[in-house]
Amino acid sequence: MLALGVTTAAMCFSKLQSAPIALTLALAALLLAWMARRGRLPGAACLVLGAAVVSVAFCALFLYHGVFDEFWQSYVARTSLTANSPAPLAFEDTRNGADVPRPG
Repeated sequence: MLALGVTTAAMCFSKLQSAPIALTLALAALLLAWMARRGRLPGAACLVLGAAVVSVAFCALFLYHGVFDEFWQSYVARTSLTANSPAPLAFEDTRNGADVPRPG
């Protein structure tokens, strides 16, 4: 479970669009841990610990090199703006044959 936590957190840092896949894997692992209920350290704690290790390591690296603000703006803020903006128009509207004006 620790390795799965590390993997799911690393997936999100490698490409933000993989977050839904990582979340699905983590939820499936949590469900499995809940169903198994072993006497050792709970699987959920290992999963969270593994994810926290990766997140803290990356953030510490960015803070050490002084690029945390750039990371946040380029990776998180711009991605969320792009995801929430409407899709750009195509250069040609093939539904009615009309040309859409080209920028510039």
